[in-house]
Amino acid sequence: MTNVAITVFGGNKQIGGNKILLRSGKVELLFDFGMNFEASGRYFAEFLTARGSTSGTYDYLMLGIIPPIDGVYRQDVAVEKLNPVAWQEAESRWGQHKCHPAALLLSHAHIDHTGHISFLDGEIPIVSSAKTAQIAKSMQDTGNSGLEAEIAYWRIRDQDTVEHKIQHLKGSPGIRRPWLITDYENWSDTAAESWKTRGNPKDELIGPAVARFSGQVDTLPVQSYPVDHSIPGARAYAVETEAGWVVYTGDVRLHGAEGHKTLAFAEAVRGLNPIALLCEGTRVSPGPSQEADETTVQQKAMRTVANANGLVIADFGPRNIERLQTFLEIARSNRRKLVVLARDAHLLEAIWSTDPTTPVPSPSMGLYVFGDREGRTPVWKRRILERHKEFIVDWEDVARSPQEFILCLSIYDLPRMLDINPAGGTYIYSTSEPYDLEMELSVARLRNWVNRFSMEFVGDPDIDEPEHQGLHAGGHASKEDIYRLLDIIRPQLLIPIHTLHPELMATTAGSMGIQTTLPEFGVPISIG
Repeated sequence: MTNVAITVFGGNKQIGGNKILLRSGKVELLFDFGMNFEASGRYFAEFLTARGSTSGTYDYLMLGIIPPIDGVYRQDVAVEKLNPVAWQEAESRWGQHKCHPAALLLSHAHIDHTGHISFLDGEIPIVSSAKTAQIAKSMQDTGNSGLEAEIAYWRIRDQDTVEHKIQHLKGSPGIRRPWLITDYENWSDTAAESWKTRGNPKDELIGPAVARFSGQVDTLPVQSYPVDHSIPGARAYAVETEAGWVVYTGDVRLHGAEGHKTLAFAEAVRGLNPIALLCEGTRVSPGPSQEADETTVQQKAMRTVANANGLVIADFGPRNIERLQTFLEIARSNRRKLVVLARDAHLLEAIWSTDPTTPVPSPSMGLYVFGDREGRTPVWKRRILERHKEFIVDWEDVARSPQEFILCLSIYDLPRMLDINPAGGTYIYSTSEPYDLEMELSVARLRNWVNRFSMEFVGDPDIDEPEHQGLHAGGHASKEDIYRLLDIIRPQLLIPIHTLHPELMATTAGSMGIQTTLPEFGVPISIG
């Protein structure tokens, strides 16, 4: 009998929030440590937020948003020091667990896979692709400075055990997490230089530089595989344990432009004869789940823009480089300029530092930076605007000639429309499907904004009619493609994760002769 076990603390019968512990002998490692939007959304939304900056992990543990695992969390925000009773209560509800992971294998940079890394001990190495590391840091550099944002680097807190709260230690620098890159050949001098500073270069940042991943966590060999997803840099992993190879898919798809990478991963790990497969099943459901591909999106969006009068707003995340390239081609074909926000330009430059084929703002590319009317301009944004001052499109330009532009916005950016004040136009909703849960989106509220400016809303996810379909190609494989991957990989044991219907995956796996174990929160699954 081997001493190998898998324990799922997030991603069991839920979409996202993956937190998975693998033990092999004395070696422990994590697959992802993401934010569970469903669990967080039960208690928090918009202005009702956790008190992380003053209470550390307390609120999250009390509400079951993060699991009570002794040994994984930062001691400067640890609730067991501020309030031991709270930790004991969390353990009474969620069980006693303890581990000291030698590394965290990060699949990609979506928040439902990275979001709670901020709570982890700052000495745990993070293993990822070069793009994933740069995306995570760019999002932190340009985002809020709260506790939940501290993924690439963190600031030590001081604990007041009298008032039972925490606060930043005055003058404390940012501390980089140890980060190991699977494709270190893509880590350029530009990437290394950007890793040295925070959003404001005057803010001190200390800690280890990025290093090459050796291909081993402690004594366990690890293989990393590029896969296709709706964000660049996604990776799947295989770990050789005492019992055999354990494979983790992360999030995958076959219908994207790089679906061949996902197939290559499946073929490669089949040769390992994996003893266990942790496989996502986001789109597994009782009904059909076939996705439009990017070609369909491009054709549908091209027709929509060609027929549009006035301003076009394209709602998609520029981290989806494939979608950005689609709308760049559409803009050029319709003699429009594609305009992104400064934070998106920062992100694109970060990705470009690991992949020079990434589009970055330039007139020759047809990609411009939006100059909005925000009162406060943080240092990172001022530097972006200075760097791209020759090709900034400001809100007055768009207001004067709205028919010349496609403006990339999401629902969270819509107050900028008040300055432009368009009279008509087209809003193309081309972002992730609502149940993808990377964002919490009120489509009803979005419609209010679109109606306020008399715009046509195209791609409404709540209307099942042809004119609203085909404008989105999701980041997750269809049910049929997941089953195709299972048939290729043929693991001895399937553990369905990141799905609301693990029992359907179990049924299909059973018809292939594959044993399945449905994970339960915090219950170890013995392997071998």
